[in-house]
Amino acid sequence: MTWKSCALTLCADLHGTPMDWFLHRSRVKFKRIAHEIGQFKYQRIGKAGIQTLSAGKRPNMVRFYDKVAEYKEQLRRMQRKRSSDAEELTLEGEFGVPANAVITRVERQFGGQRLPRIIDTFGKLSSLPEFNPFTNIEIRSGTGAKVPTIEECGLDMWLTGTRLREMRDEMGEQQFRRFLSKNSTGNQSRYLKRYADFLQPEGDNLLTSGTLYETYRDSVIKQLSA
Repeated sequence: MTWKSCALTLCADLHGTPMDWFLHRSRVKFKRIAHEIGQFKYQRIGKAGIQTLSAGKRPNMVRFYDKVAEYKEQLRRMQRKRSSDAEELTLEGEFGVPANAVITRVERQFGGQRLPRIIDTFGKLSSLPEFNPFTNIEIRSGTGAKVPTIEECGLDMWLTGTRLREMRDEMGEQQFRRFLSKNSTGNQSRYLKRYADFLQPEGDNLLTSGTLYETYRDSVIKQLSA
């Protein structure tokens, strides 16, 4: 949680949930018009390999990023500045995380005139645990275990379904839905329903929107109690 000159950032650190998992399972829903918010972007920043997903524009946006990769980049900078006779710095020693840790940070930034009333002044900080900053993040469940075969659904449906699945995996959930919306002449929902068995996310259901909020809430309660 940080608050700078009328801009507020609320966050949750998800341990054991990698960035790729969010890329293929999450989407951000905004009530505001699309050109004001911008696209859901995926990028790898510099040589540090920090992966990020973001939607919106500062100071109002949602961002997912690889927190351990960020720590490693900070550690490299610190190593360059230390004296030659000083002890080697480690991630665990400097940041309290092991080198093999997996942490994705999810942030919701508010700013300008868009601070929610429940938290729009310093005097309302006690309300932060009851405010959910991630209501516009949708996380899909599913294990991808029942993809139909050609014998079960026919060649035409299988070809279309498997190609849509490949595109979803390449683009990520958010961009895939934008693609469908743009190219299906208003039939996005029909495609999602018809090919739902092909479009189930793979892997374990590591968390839900509810556990994302609970992780944030527990973190904020600890910070306010410190």
